[in-house]
Amino acid sequence: MINYENYDVEKIVYESNFQRILLCKNQNEELFYNNIILRERLIELIDKDYYPNSSDNLIAIEETEDRLYIYSKYVNHKRLTEFISNDNLTYKERVILTENLLKKFIELEKYSDIQADSMMSEDNILIDDNQNIIFKNLLIFNQDYDIEASLLMKQASNYMHYIFVGKFIEEFNVSDEIPPDIRRIIKRANSNEYSDIKDLLDAFKNSPTYSLIIPITKENKEIDEDSISENDQNENEKEEKNRYILPIILAVIIVPVIIMLLFNYNKEEQVNPEQDKPTNQTPNEQENNENQESNKPEENLPESILGFYNEEIIKENSDNYAVTDFSKFYDGYYSLKIENKGIENNKYLFAVIDLDSEDYIYLKNREVGISTRFISDKTIEGNWIIEVRKNGEISNITNEKTLLNPNSWNIKQRSLTLGDNDEIKLFFQYKEEANVWIDSIEIDVLK
Repeated sequence: MINYENYDVEKIVYESNFQRILLCKNQNEELFYNNIILRERLIELIDKDYYPNSSDNLIAIEETEDRLYIYSKYVNHKRLTEFISNDNLTYKERVILTENLLKKFIELEKYSDIQADSMMSEDNILIDDNQNIIFKNLLIFNQDYDIEASLLMKQASNYMHYIFVGKFIEEFNVSDEIPPDIRRIIKRANSNEYSDIKDLLDAFKNSPTYSLIIPITKENKEIDEDSISENDQNENEKEEKNRYILPIILAVIIVPVIIMLLFNYNKEEQVNPEQDKPTNQTPNEQENNENQESNKPEENLPESILGFYNEEIIKENSDNYAVTDFSKFYDGYYSLKIENKGIENNKYLFAVIDLDSEDYIYLKNREVGISTRFISDKTIEGNWIIEVRKNGEISNITNEKTLLNPNSWNIKQRSLTLGDNDEIKLFFQYKEEANVWIDSIEIDVLK
């Protein structure tokens, strides 16, 4: 623990009517900050119990009659925004970084809005050498009263936006460079449509992008047994109540209905006059209503490539491989993209099917049909290659010439008998300098 009792002041880092921040050095030549809060109202808004014991870089908090002293470590890590701007992050790294950021922001919900707002300022969110997100906790305030409303959700959406495109949201415009499902989540968060950060995190982890980049594992599928038993108990209580309530409700509903039916038995059926009325809406009003319908929350579209593309496995099996891309797709939100510079006739791996896995073991010793859709940015000729393997060795290979064009998705289909093999690898090979997109991968049992 850093000794903060005997020190020399190196310099005044920040000073206002509300506070004074000193950079100090103790007798062991260790640097630290002493953040002196001067206003009583501001002191009351700072958590003095949970905060010092459960947040990054804090050494101690001491309170006197009219002062609050916050001692924190001097750290020299990069700001998160600086790290994102200077590093060419992969999509997987961006997804992991977003998940870690949202988990970190859950901690901020315990504090007053003004304290949380200061903790998540750009200068206060750092990333260490192990890519862990940490709070610098050098709190700076420009007022001594709490802010009107929490900015936590908006700032979470802002940082999500920065992680994916390297800049904050400008004038409520979310960048089109962000995958469509993540863009929708960011828009909802920016409009405070999630109840809390946990709700936002759950939406992010249920998105097609997350599912594609972070494959589901057994650990991810585990369910808390205590939660299940608690839910079961609640369901039992509801059923017990419904046992008595249901007959009463039925009696209240059914008796008036019977009376109405008897009363109207001999009446002619009348046409609802409202049914055929012309609409009084102007074209603009109709267009607005259509826009409102289109803005309703959408269900996540299915991704046919999810079961066949795992970035880590693909990279382990080939130096040339397809990558995820959302600029062009046939179904869902994504496709797989191959970019050939036209130097060599390269063979690009885009799918691996593990026939020993729980999902595909039923395909063994069966005749199956495999289908895939392709499109390119110009007319090219290539080869669709299927390798069937056992113990790492090729036992069967098919090579089919394929003509691609930029105008329509070309579907290719192939049937083959798998026998007792344990793996299928799908490749596309071509020589021209062009981009190829692959989507809608399917495999079905024929016999």
